Amino acid sequence: SYGHRVVIAQSSDAGKNQCGWYGCRVGDMINNKMYFGHGGSTPYGFYFRAPPGSGKSGCISYGDAVVIAYTSNGGNTGCGWYGCRVAAMWGDNSMGFGHGTANPHVFYIRPQPNSGLSGHAQYGHGVIIAYTNSGGHTSNCGWYGCRVAS
Repeated sequence: SYGHRVVIAQSSDAGKNQCGWYGCRVGDMINNKMYFGHGGSTPYGFYFRAPPGSGKSGCISYGDAVVIAYTSNGGNTGCGWYGCRVAAMWGDNSMGFGHGTANPHVFYIRPQPNSGLSGHAQYGHGVIIAYTNSGGHTSNCGWYGCRVAS
């Protein structure tokens, strides 16, 4: 749901293994960039927020746009929407974190290709985080466009 804290992991591990909670590739912010490493004993979660002015609340559905924030700020702050550490695509095609600004970047939540999933995204289901609103397979870049988290 919008406003909830979510751990972003590249595995389906739902518990603890030799790398810690949720596996060996769990998202965190290091030097203002998205980084994947061991989950450890207390993996950090990111906040999925509704785009400003969208009127969205409640459950996030596949295809919805989200703003990804590192902090719990829930509104417009001195750094812009959702605080001073809000995700954006940087020039080197990495996901970085900076001021939310008046128009923070949005990312789209997509189902795994050919999964048959639709409706509300659920905890534990694999999702794709895409930068473009391409809803299907593109001839030049594959599923969901040319800027997809990997």
